[in-house]
Amino acid sequence: MLVATVITVVVLGGYGVHAAWNSRTGGDAGSGAPRGYEASVERSIFLAGTVIGQGVDARLVSDLPPFLDSANRAIFLVGTERRALEKLAATAPRSEAEVIASTLASLDALTEALIWWRDSVYNLRLAAVGDARAAVDAATSRLRADLERWRSLTAS
Repeated sequence: MLVATVITVVVLGGYGVHAAWNSRTGGDAGSGAPRGYEASVERSIFLAGTVIGQGVDARLVSDLPPFLDSANRAIFLVGTERRALEKLAATAPRSEAEVIASTLASLDALTEALIWWRDSVYNLRLAAVGDARAAVDAATSRLRADLERWRSLTAS
């Protein structure tokens, strides 16, 4: 009886943690979260800003493991947004496909920059932190420019 109770508590607790994580991160890919070009780009920019903020706030060695987990999750989610845009590019008209291609290159640069930022902060490579942050800022600036091109293209 005790074993069944413990298993029930573990299963319910695990489900609660899963549900809380999904509500915090926007849910699973099929959760009905907004999709499309603008949502993917805006989410990628948001994730980059979040990882930069968490890296800047990592002041103690005990702050590094949560930072690493968040950074890895953000890098994974940027990759997920990239795959969504690849699917969108397959059916997009030529002018939109060109903007999406530019955005895919920007997302590649963002992924590389986030990995550099994560490694610089986590491994305490203080000399590289400034350059890594500049790379993330440059990639997000490119994404913002791509987003503005998209909005001007789809507005007409």
